[in-house]
Amino acid sequence: TTIHQPRSSIYLMFDQLLLISEGRLMYFGEAASALEYFRDKGLTCPDDFNPADYYIDLLSVDYRSAALEHESRARIANLGDAFAALPPPARPPLPTATQDAGAGLKKRREPKYAASWFAQFKLLTERSIRAVLRERANTGAMAGQSVVFSVLLGLIWLYQGNSYSGKSVQAVAGVLFFLLVNQSFSGTFGIIFLFPAERAVVLKERSSRLYHVGAYFWSKSASELPRTLFFAMLFSIVTYFMVSLRAGAGHFFAYYIIIVLTQLSAEGIAYCVSAFAADPQQAGAMAPVFMVTAMLFCGYLVELSSIPNWLRWISYFSFIRYGFALAMQNEFEDRYLGVPCTASGDFCPQTGDDVLNYYGLTDVPYYANFLALMALAVGLRLLAYVALLRRGPKFDTSI
Repeated sequence: TTIHQPRSSIYLMFDQLLLISEGRLMYFGEAASALEYFRDKGLTCPDDFNPADYYIDLLSVDYRSAALEHESRARIANLGDAFAALPPPARPPLPTATQDAGAGLKKRREPKYAASWFAQFKLLTERSIRAVLRERANTGAMAGQSVVFSVLLGLIWLYQGNSYSGKSVQAVAGVLFFLLVNQSFSGTFGIIFLFPAERAVVLKERSSRLYHVGAYFWSKSASELPRTLFFAMLFSIVTYFMVSLRAGAGHFFAYYIIIVLTQLSAEGIAYCVSAFAADPQQAGAMAPVFMVTAMLFCGYLVELSSIPNWLRWISYFSFIRYGFALAMQNEFEDRYLGVPCTASGDFCPQTGDDVLNYYGLTDVPYYANFLALMALAVGLRLLAYVALLRRGPKFDTSI
């Protein structure tokens, strides 16, 4: 048990007292005899003054000025020398790691936390759900953002999926790319401006051993998942039918899952960045670096074959690359288009496979892209958890 700055009544309950400063032993013995010991050294505790506070002031280095620092260091050195010079009978033996300082009893190994991991997870999930329900302004902003952007994008690319021409096929590829980018940034900025501030509170609670970081992180992820799924569904319904993408319930739900996995991957990056950022401003400056890199190496803006070999490996970590490939394969794979060629040099694909080949999306099959995107969505969350674990309280990263 740790007692921070005990008041006088608590201090009087101490049997033994051990004082250490600058790595040296200042006093070890009965707590009731400590005032007399320091009084004999010419250091008298004022009347009506908490002895615990007096010892802290007496044995701490004073950095307010060079003279005070020199004086306090000299006092600490003299007290250390004085205690070291005491004969052995005057210095009781220090307790071992398995003994109590007062009674010499073996310490019992106590659990780090008062509740089990699953009990922590349950309580923290309930707390996170209540917090989400109280965030009416934030939820309203997310709803407005989903509606406005989905309607706006739907109007810009209205019914492009029904137009069988080279330009409309390219327009569909463009809207699929932009839809994924929009949801990625939406998921990212929803975290980086809130999570760093919340992390400061979490660090304080973890220092008090209220809960394990794993119970907190996974409960937070679980409590926010329903809201993410709901707004992703709203966004998917509006954009899918306004753009008039490929008909069929299977294709729609595949599109919805792709949107969700892409957004969860972006959120994983946001959590990783926020775990290391000191404040939301720093997180906001770092996150776009990873997002833009994922966009550049997705294969839509720049052909992957034209990227130098020594940089091309970055594309394997671009979640937008796999999301875009999945969305395109879901839209065009095994589909007859029959786009008429009105002029030489026009892009007039006859089948969906011609479109996929045009964008270089035939090398990796659908299931492989799906597994890669799923792995990134899960892996980035795990990486964020490890980052939070390593960025724990300064003196104990195990909690």
